[in-house]
Amino acid sequence: MGEFVVHCGNVGMGQLMKAVNNIVYDVNIAAVCEILPFAVKAGLQPAQVAEVLTTGNARSFAGEHFVPRIMERRFEGDFSLRAAYKDIVNIQEAAAQLDASLPLVEAMVKAYRAAIESGFGDEPKSAMVKVYEARLGQEVRTDRPFA
Repeated sequence: MGEFVVHCGNVGMGQLMKAVNNIVYDVNIAAVCEILPFAVKAGLQPAQVAEVLTTGNARSFAGEHFVPRIMERRFEGDFSLRAAYKDIVNIQEAAAQLDASLPLVEAMVKAYRAAIESGFGDEPKSAMVKVYEARLGQEVRTDRPFA
């Protein structure tokens, strides 16, 4: 159990809070996976893009955790795309109940579905980058360990 505890109200609100937090994290991962192959295909150096995404104003825990793994092509040992999908379903159900429009979440859902349908469902969320690499014909990697 973690040390940081937030009481969220009635039964079920803690699960909703967890899903809300994870969805923002999942959107960040999807953004990183989409933009890395694009940036490299456009002519930027992979190591420089990685450095900026992990230290600049776009920095996030998702980037700090997954960018080095993508750069080193380490697609194992993290929470799988398929397992993460349960939070996506929880948020979609909550949004439907509230008749809420969540266009960024829906875009992220499409990215996750594309990765799962492409056969990467048992791999970590960072494997989503492989979908964009295939679309652009541009693999993202660095020849040296990313620090």
